[in-house]
Amino acid sequence: MNGRGQSRRGRRVIPHGHDSMMRVVSCDMHHPRSTSKVLRFRLAAILLLGTYLLAFPIFGLLARATLTNNFELTLVGLALVIPALVLLVVQWIVAAHTGCPLCRTPILAPRSCNKNRRAKTILGSYRLKVALAVMFKNRFRCPYCNEHTSLELKETVYLPQPRRAMMDQLQSRGRSRVSPHSHRMDFR
Repeated sequence: MNGRGQSRRGRRVIPHGHDSMMRVVSCDMHHPRSTSKVLRFRLAAILLLGTYLLAFPIFGLLARATLTNNFELTLVGLALVIPALVLLVVQWIVAAHTGCPLCRTPILAPRSCNKNRRAKTILGSYRLKVALAVMFKNRFRCPYCNEHTSLELKETVYLPQPRRAMMDQLQSRGRSRVSPHSHRMDFR
């Protein structure tokens, strides 16, 4: 381990709870804190993709109806607009709680914030790129802070007993102070 509490394999030792048990978490990507956040990301992505998939047939139907002067196709196209708008409103509500774990900006909600200069789009939409990445890769890159986020919960592995005993000895001697809220050990 190096001096900052991080090993060579990209894992960090973090004090866990009030006892002296330690846990090891991976540090290569950011992770959501709960399964409800992961489910919100997936639901918002499905709703956004559904909205895009409904928009193309609606525009096609309305274009064909105007070119052929077919009143029945116009009614079908306008009838499909209502479920698309309901789907869009529900997606906005769900997406308001899908924030990046690092910058806390809602990623799948429509925002007019400045994007990172390296952020990429699909069909001119940053949100569509994030939604496709959530659905097919199970991870995404935030268009605002440009950091990777994996949609898996943090891996928790408890350290073996000898290592825990060593940490207890350091604490009892007063040489180190380990706080349950701190991510590193301070040697004094």
